[in-house]
Amino acid sequence: MSLVRWAELPVESIGPSVVWQAISGEEGTLARFRFAKGAHVSAHGHESEQYTCVLEGAIRARVGTEPAVCVTAGEVLVIEASKEHEVWALEDSVLLDFFAPPRLDWLAGHHQYLEGR
Repeated sequence: MSLVRWAELPVESIGPSVVWQAISGEEGTLARFRFAKGAHVSAHGHESEQYTCVLEGAIRARVGTEPAVCVTAGEVLVIEASKEHEVWALEDSVLLDFFAPPRLDWLAGHHQYLEGR
């Protein structure tokens, strides 16, 4: 068992409008994001299934070829593995994202798409 405190994890800024923290274990990765209103996470995909829980604020998300949906505080968006998706922050927002299996690309430092590129 491990106890992790968000307050003790390093906070990383990715571009001017995204701040994040992440922890990974053998079976998954959990990340906390703070998006400033207007932030955009570029279209991307990964081999991990993703669960995005909006804790505060609201986002608009496009997954695959489906129409974009608004996800607000208290709602969870489930994104299939390898499905292309992108996100826009409609207001200042805080999200928890859980990924399984772990995000090995992040552990290798590959997260430029979070800057909206």
